[in-house]
Amino acid sequence: DVESSIEQCVRLHQAGALRHPPGDRRRADRRRRRLPRHRAAPPPPAAQRRARADHAVPPAAEANRAIDRAVPGLIKFTQDNPDYSDGFYLLGNAYSENGNFEKALEAYRKCLQLNPSFARAWFNSGSIYVHLNKKAEATAQYQALLPLNPGRASELKVLIDKM
Repeated sequence: DVESSIEQCVRLHQAGALRHPPGDRRRADRRRRRLPRHRAAPPPPAAQRRARADHAVPPAAEANRAIDRAVPGLIKFTQDNPDYSDGFYLLGNAYSENGNFEKALEAYRKCLQLNPSFARAWFNSGSIYVHLNKKAEATAQYQALLPLNPGRASELKVLIDKM
């Protein structure tokens, strides 16, 4: 009867009798082989690699395109919600990522007018001033950031000291 043999196997397994004996070859073979669970596919021929590279978009370029597409939406959002500081912060981040630092600073200024305790905006504007080699302005951002977030202020101070 199948059910009784299954029950018997379960009892033997629970008792530990169904384990392979220590000298069993199957157990030793399993340990000796230790193959990886998956194997990497062989690399494609050089011609295929070149063809893929010709059509591939570098990740940085794709990220810049995504940011370029986001800027008009963020501008519209800030126009529709002029009292929402986070929108101006995000717009400043987008401008900063694209290298448009003057517009980024303008967006961060608007953000900080709406919410003077927005520590990330103080830090980001300070780091832009460091990038633009404007030490006095960066130091002013540091002074404003210090009571809000001493940890981030010390990071900004390190950047300023490297100028």
